Order: sequence, then structure tokens, then C-alpha cells
Amino acid sequence: MPLYAVSRIALLCVGTALVAPHAPHAAVMRDPDNAPTGMTLGADGNVWFATIGGRIFSIAPDGVMTVLHDVPAPHPGKLARDGAGRLWFTAVWSDVGVIDGSGAVTRYSVPNSGGPSTIVRGPGGMWFVELSANKIGRVDDTGKIVEFAIPTTGGQPADIANDDKGALWFVEVRGDRIGRIDAQGAVTEYALAAGSGPSGIALGPDGNMWFIEYAKSRIGRIDDTGKVTEFDLPTSDTYPFSITRGPDGNMWFTQFGGLKWNLVGRITMQGEITEFGVPTPHSYPAWIVAGADGNLWFAEFKASKIGRVTPAGVVSEFPIPEYRSADIPVDHNRQPHPAERQQAASR
Repeated sequence: MPLYAVSRIALLCVGTALVAPHAPHAAVMRDPDNAPTGMTLGADGNVWFATIGGRIFSIAPDGVMTVLHDVPAPHPGKLARDGAGRLWFTAVWSDVGVIDGSGAVTRYSVPNSGGPSTIVRGPGGMWFVELSANKIGRVDDTGKIVEFAIPTTGGQPADIANDDKGALWFVEVRGDRIGRIDAQGAVTEYALAAGSGPSGIALGPDGNMWFIEYAKSRIGRIDDTGKVTEFDLPTSDTYPFSITRGPDGNMWFTQFGGLKWNLVGRITMQGEITEFGVPTPHSYPAWIVAGADGNLWFAEFKASKIGRVTPAGVVSEFPIPEYRSADIPVDHNRQPHPAERQQAASR
């Protein structure tokens, strides 16, 4: 897979500003601080999302947004809730953090600047991928972090999801592999074709894991035995990125790049694919989640908007209110991560 494609996925996965090579001029970000970086279903039944600038919002089914938290740098990237309803996040400077019901933020440093990205609830705690350290991490309620190395050197895990049997599955964007890790940390890998660039994975209603092949413009499905089935997208010169299970019994995914920078798609369990256009050109639909309202919600990274698509394919968009990350108070009690010190010294 071309290096620029790997870099594009990596930048999105850690929730930093994205500069896509060969992107049209219209793809300039509306406001980097407002760019959404991760989404989850919140405790209030609404979709919650984070922005690069450090703000966490709740968006109601009618599109009304409410500010939940202002998180000092390093700002949240990906979000997930634990069994107690607390909100966990990963941050670009190798932090894993949790926000309790009072809004208090607690952070835990990931060893060796692991580059944590997607985080999910799993057996024994919250599980996350470490893109740069090539590991899978688990953090428990006390903040203790345990790491599990991935056998393939330089595989770069980019996303992780639970199956329905107590294990977790992940994708290796540079290793072109799908991985499975059990509750004890044992890892099994399944190879894809070279240059596949898998970037997203989710459990389907059929009990299989469905995943994105970013660089091949495909959707894949893998069963418990490791058998892979692949489906080409109708629009070949575009890149699928994130995938989730929809309320209609299908899988839904986002697409950007190439000739089309603003698509969401639906794939049935039989592999039939339908694509739907997003009104804002070059909006970079990235992460997508199912809402409690029966619709799918997705982050428009470049447009600084949240999109909503109904199971029938009707798309609506909601701009994120503008603000500046400088308006968020600095946490003076927090010690900077070594990676932050290194960047500050290089300026």
C-alpha cells in the first residue's frame, strides 16, 4: 500500500489534523479545532463525539448539540463508555483517560508513547490499539495497563471491536492482517492480500466480523475460522474508512477520497452495496456509529459537521459550533508527556 495511504489512515486514527495528498483544494478544513475525531453512543441516549480542540458534545436526534466536557490537551481522540457509564478516551500524546459522572478527568500514560487509538469495552477493562507501538492494550478500573504484542512487526493496529464470543478483533493497516485477541491476550492473525490496508472493523448481525479494506476499495467479512469474503465497492476510486452495524440488519460505512469525498454506504449480509451522497463536497465522512434513534450518525472530518443518515438513505448535516481550543483551561496539575516535551523543544 502506498505510504501516503498509510499516513492518511494513521493521522485519522490518532485524531490529529489530516492533510490528504492529492486532495482537491475544496478539502481545506473549515476549522481544525472543530473537526470531529471520535464517536460513541452516550449515557443520555444521544451520540457523543469529540473534536480536535478538546470539546466533547452530545447531539440529540434533532441535531441540537450540547457541550458535555472541555478536556485540556492532549485532547480526546476516540471515545467509549464502560459498564459504569464513565466515558473513556484516547489522546494523541499516548494518554488513556476517563471522565466520571462529575466531569473529573483522570489520565493514565501508555508506556513508550504507544499511540493509542480506538478504545472499546471488553473483558476485564477497556481495550485499545497502540498504532505506533504495535500492541493491544488493556486498562482496568484502577488504571493498570497491560500490553500484548502483535506478532507481525510493524502491523500498526488501527481499530478494534468485540465479537459475540468474548474475544476482540482488530485490523492491521500496514500489516494487511485481521487479528483476533482473546481475554488472556493470545493473538491469532489472518493475512489479507498485500496492499489491502484494513482500517475499520465491527461485528455484524450474522455473527461475523466485517471490515474495511481502505486501499482496495472493498468491504470484507471474516468468520470464526478465518475465512475471508470480499465485496468491491461500486465507486472504485474512493476509500472506505469506518464501519458499524446498523439498526436495519445491515452494515454501514463511510467513504472518501479519489473521485468521491463524500459518501456513506450500506452493505447487506448478502454483499449488496448501496452508496448515498453527502451534500457537502469533500467533507471526509470518517467515523460512523448507530444511534438509539434508529439512524446512523457519522463525523465529517473536513467539514466540521455531524451527519445523520436514515436506513432509507436520507442524509442530514449539522455544523459543529465554532470555538477555539485556547478557550479551554489548561490543567496545571498534569505533568506533560515526554512526547509533548519533545515537540515543544523542537519548535
